[in-house]
Amino acid sequence: MPKIKTIRGIENRKVVSQKEWLAARKKLLVKEKKFSKLRDEMNLQRRKLPWVKVEKEYVFDGPTGKVKLAPLTEIEPFKNGMGWQFKWLSSFKTDFNFDFNVSFTPEQVRSGVLPYNYGKIRMKIEEREGASAFYRDKNGDIYHTYSTYARGIDLMNTTYNFLDLTAKGRDENPEASQDWVRYHGHYKGTAGD
Repeated sequence: MPKIKTIRGIENRKVVSQKEWLAARKKLLVKEKKFSKLRDEMNLQRRKLPWVKVEKEYVFDGPTGKVKLAPLTEIEPFKNGMGWQFKWLSSFKTDFNFDFNVSFTPEQVRSGVLPYNYGKIRMKIEEREGASAFYRDKNGDIYHTYSTYARGIDLMNTTYNFLDLTAKGRDENPEASQDWVRYHGHYKGTAGD
């Protein structure tokens, strides 16, 4: 059986007939369908989580005034350079990112043990990725309904979903899973390089 040249992410792949490939694909399809049903069940459980009323008032900075951890004047050029059209708000000069455990105080960073992803993680970094969901009722009260961190945000990054369909996948370094990520225009051979 011929083998594909060894490249990180696609080592030792067999080349087979269409019939053998179809049998392997159908076998994987069974697992994918089980995974989809489990994801649907997990999504339902997520929606049934209890809520926490947000008692603290956060005032963010936005294009139309007070509403990321950088001032809006730094966010807007970045947003425009990336070609993003959605509305950005800044939590600069608020406790929001710290209260939701995606930004860490200098004291926390020096300790080397940070409150992240519902545990204590050994790392020395000022910020990590995360996403939170909130609900505002008809009275204007805000409720924290969900937060996720680290690999939990993968589904929101559609690039990951597309890469996961390819032969090489994300081609990540196991020691630094997002070391391949570059901002728009900062890949080798592009104008931003």
